[in-house]
Amino acid sequence: MSTKARAYISAIIVAGAALVLWSVLNWQAPAPLRFGLYLTLALIASAMKVRLPGLEATLSPGFVMVLVTASTSNWTETAILSPLAGAMQSLVGAKRRPKWFQIAFNAANLTLAGVLANLFSGALAASAPTEGTGFARLCVALVVLYFFNATTVSVVVCLVQNRPLRTIWRLCNYYSIVGYFVGAVLAWMVLESTTLGWAGTLTVFALVYPLYLFHQSWIEERQSRPA
Repeated sequence: MSTKARAYISAIIVAGAALVLWSVLNWQAPAPLRFGLYLTLALIASAMKVRLPGLEATLSPGFVMVLVTASTSNWTETAILSPLAGAMQSLVGAKRRPKWFQIAFNAANLTLAGVLANLFSGALAASAPTEGTGFARLCVALVVLYFFNATTVSVVVCLVQNRPLRTIWRLCNYYSIVGYFVGAVLAWMVLESTTLGWAGTLTVFALVYPLYLFHQSWIEERQSRPA
């Protein structure tokens, strides 16, 4: 691994770890039962991951609950849920045992992305506290989460594999954007279902598995096409 790659990975890990530590010291959970439910669902969804061809990277529906948390909860809750979801995604179902820095990078990267999404969506809610802000917050959180993740993953793959950043960026977007779009719709359904209580949220969350199967089959279908 090159010096640039080591420095970049270390910077992401240190920044993410500092954010998690700061969130623990400033922990706030106005609705602990809701947070516990979101965390449990995030861990379950993070175990269902698809591999992005040519990138040595994965994407799981766990980002759906990160997105929901980032657009409805405070930043400390987002900073706790995100790294746990990221670590679960790295550990479960891995073909080879991941190295510690791979787990740490994935957890830290999702933490930074989730907290940034929370801060930007929260700023929108503070500046325009209207009835339709919930959907707007979700959209803002989605854009921030998607582009931050796509950028950081593309950069680290570029540095580690010594491949052109433009090529990696195109691959990352090509294979992940469909999953993010469908996941965003599911996140909105989860938000809307909260008015029905836990049963409504769990019922909507059951659609995560079909989302996982759809994204996996979509990627396999694209790979089977002749070059």
